Amino acid sequence: MLQAAAPPPAQGVEADNPVTAQLASMFISACLDGRLDLRPDQGREVSRKALPASDQDDARGSKSARYFRIVKPAKAVLVMADYDPPARDGRVYLCMIDTPRLDVKAAGRLIDSALKGLHPARSFGESSYDAFVPQERVSIYVSRTQMALTRLDQAAADRIIAKFAKIRAAPTR
Repeated sequence: MLQAAAPPPAQGVEADNPVTAQLASMFISACLDGRLDLRPDQGREVSRKALPASDQDDARGSKSARYFRIVKPAKAVLVMADYDPPARDGRVYLCMIDTPRLDVKAAGRLIDSALKGLHPARSFGESSYDAFVPQERVSIYVSRTQMALTRLDQAAADRIIAKFAKIRAAPTR
């Protein structure tokens, strides 16, 4: 997958936000590293129809989506989906965790440490974390209710690269 570094625990995240830390570690393992280590007491694979309607649309258009209901460390849904042909937005792979509540800064710090060495373009805010790894054509987004990794086709990745170039070239105030 991404060849991400195994994330060292970000300072204070594990102690201050254990649920976010565990969900972010699960996201890193499943979405960045491509291995899902889900114990039976943590959750299980379910059919799309077994999910709430709000989670069923996450992988619309994918013929090979897999859904997992997570119960531990918190209630969440993990979706992993391949798109062949790519979706209209250029998406070729989606991996995400939806959950009622995340600490964005804590999750972002853990993901950031896992991306070390890949030199992503990224932005941190109060309510979101965004990262883009151009050489891998991967976009990562974290909000208060979701962590998502999207692998893009080359045309979509080129549009994001151009957008970041415009932002960097814009004069600062």
